[in-house]
Amino acid sequence: MVTTRNTTSNNEQPNHNDTSSPSQNPENLRQQLSSTASKLNALDALVADLVDREVEANENEYEEGINQQDMTEISFHAILSKTSGTTMKVEGTLEGIKVLTLVDSGSTHNFISASLVKQLGLKVSRVPSFGVQIGNGQVIQCNQICRGLSLVLPGLKITEDYFPFSIGGADLVLGIKWLASLNTV
Repeated sequence: MVTTRNTTSNNEQPNHNDTSSPSQNPENLRQQLSSTASKLNALDALVADLVDREVEANENEYEEGINQQDMTEISFHAILSKTSGTTMKVEGTLEGIKVLTLVDSGSTHNFISASLVKQLGLKVSRVPSFGVQIGNGQVIQCNQICRGLSLVLPGLKITEDYFPFSIGGADLVLGIKWLASLNTV
């Protein structure tokens, strides 16, 4: 008669019913899961708060951009086309037509003569209305823009957006917006 002997010990074969290990105890597992869930909820709240702050920061930047646009200025030099220590007149071409451009560090943006826009039949797009403050403090509303106009000056081609405006003596005004793009302002 042959007898077989079971040679496996308890150490070699896992006992699935053993609850002596703290990590295998169902109550400990529940506590660990509860703790992990609490941490995930806290992390979720933190992420939501960060997202809210980012959205708020973006909204503030947008509002500041609107406020900056509300403070757009054009100098008296640009309106009257008078030269000064902060301006320079340059002849060039726009749409094949000779134009006189006033480079003016006293103007915040680029402007184009409203009569030139009409004469050349340039495409005008609507923008949200904003005020343009002229040299005497008066604010004139503007709600149009001519986008992507290519101005050719001696040795230079400039593609910019321009706000149509009543200016005398010059056809275009290149302001700080363009000058800043040169990284020299």
